[in-house]
Amino acid sequence: MLAKNIGLYGGAFDPVHKAHMIIAKKCLNFFNLNHLIFIPTGKSAFNKQLTDSEHRIDMLNRAIKDKNFLISNYEIEKSKNGMTSYAIDTIKSYFNPDNHLFFIMGFDAFKTFNRWKDWKNFLNYCHLIIINRYDDGFNFNELPNDIRKFLENNQVKYKEELFQKKHKIFCLKIEKMAMESSKIKQKIQNSEDLLDELDQEVISYIKEKNLYSIPGQSK
Repeated sequence: MLAKNIGLYGGAFDPVHKAHMIIAKKCLNFFNLNHLIFIPTGKSAFNKQLTDSEHRIDMLNRAIKDKNFLISNYEIEKSKNGMTSYAIDTIKSYFNPDNHLFFIMGFDAFKTFNRWKDWKNFLNYCHLIIINRYDDGFNFNELPNDIRKFLENNQVKYKEELFQKKHKIFCLKIEKMAMESSKIKQKIQNSEDLLDELDQEVISYIKEKNLYSIPGQSK
């Protein structure tokens, strides 16, 4: 049986925006993934307040246009049982030594990676794909010393190196990444135009459900 390439893309997706989709499409094609799985956060390990999981999944369903994109409720189901979401546990649940797992995370999250549970063990199960936050790429000087050393010891420059036995770190630069959920929520509250940031179906859903204090017509 041929090995499969599986992307795991975790996040709050609160709301899911076009930059999320740009990242997903780029990773799907660049790493020749069979599937990319969106994994919405259940109960945040950092006590972040999140919109109800049902809404976040419904918005993802409306934003996804590719048959190779899937949605997992793994972390959400854990949270319903009172358990906190830890990325390492999610990755272990998908681990298969015959496949290649690619865990996708933003550079901002990587800067605090040393606060994540068992962060040095991630490479036992998957590759780490780090995505730039802004169009100017990566500023590795922003990384704490232990994370920078971890990167230096494990980073590869060519994607072909990811298909060898050892799991590695690959930094993928993507254009037009300057989107932030907090700023999008502010635009929603100010009734500003959102077509540059959100899919039209997501905008309609937010209005219909009156999310993020947006004035809209509830049905």
